[in-house]
Parts: sequence; structure tokens; C-alpha cells
Amino acid sequence: MARLHFVKKARKDYPQYGIRKGESYYWWKFRYGPKRFSKTPPRQSQLTQSDFLSRVYGVQEDLEDLSASNFDEDLEEARDNAVSELEDLQSETQDKHDNMPDSLQEAETGQLLQDRADTLESMISDLQGVDCEVDEDSIREEAMSDYPKPEKLNDAQKEEVEEKVREAMEAKRQEIIDELTAIQYEGE
Repeated sequence: MARLHFVKKARKDYPQYGIRKGESYYWWKFRYGPKRFSKTPPRQSQLTQSDFLSRVYGVQEDLEDLSASNFDEDLEEARDNAVSELEDLQSETQDKHDNMPDSLQEAETGQLLQDRADTLESMISDLQGVDCEVDEDSIREEAMSDYPKPEKLNDAQKEEVEEKVREAMEAKRQEIIDELTAIQYEGE
């Protein structure tokens, strides 16, 4: 794993990275590799040289990037994409394990591959268990329950109801996103 460094003020320009003299930036370096630069903190997927871990962390980062206030994002689709990527990775990992000679499957590397495949299978199952549906009708019904005659609302009351619906939907989406991002890869 690389060691991360933060520089408060650049001493010179790094135009290939968009860093100007005086700006803050991050840099890290892997053993036997070049320095890498970024104006923003690097993501976990950038700080590993393992293709496997980089892909797993990338899936987790995609879920973390979901926004509760962006109602155009389909949470169910995002979850299904994550599941699909993890299933592909799990299948590749299992195939690598199965294609090893029997004597190596019991060795440390074989066990690592099997543990990774099992952990991914568990993550996939947990992700599939998350209900991503936001029922706008029931949320709207609940927001309207404060008014005895919902059909006779004035404009201010209608606006108030819409604001309650938006806030409740955002809260429900955030709850789902929190549940999705709580599922983390726990392995090597």
C-alpha cells in the first residue's frame, strides 16, 4: 500500500495534473512506481495496486457517490449494477481458484482466492437484500394526513405538502444509501 502525502503549497506548477504553484495537493508512490498526484484526496481504489481490491473498492465508492437529493438516480439500478460487477468479480475469482492444481488450492494463495470469492458472495447477498423502493404514494398520503380536507388545500398548503414529501423522500433515500454503503468488503 502506498503512503499518502499532503502538500499545503506547491513549490512549482504541475500542469499535467492541473496543480499550480501555491495550491495544495496530494501525492503518493508505490514501490517501484512513479509518483501520483491529485488535487483531491485519493479514493481507496487508487491507493492499492491489487486489481481485485481496486475493483471492489470502486464498487463501494460508486455506492458512496449516490446522492439522496438527486431523485433522477435510480437506487435499485445502482444496487443492481454493483451486484453485477461483484458477481463478475466473484466468478473470475472462483474460476482462478478452480483452475489451480488441487495441491495449490489448499495452499495459502488458493485459500485467499476462496475466501475472497466467499466474501464477495456474502456481499452480493447482503446487497440484494436491501429494499431500494421509495414509495412516494405512501409518503404523500402521510404528508396529506395533517389536513382534514386534502382536496381543498390552498397554494401555500400545497407547497408545504410538497416540501414535506420532498424531505421525506430524501430521508428515505438517504436511509437506503446508508444501508447500501454499510456493506463493505471485509477481507484481504
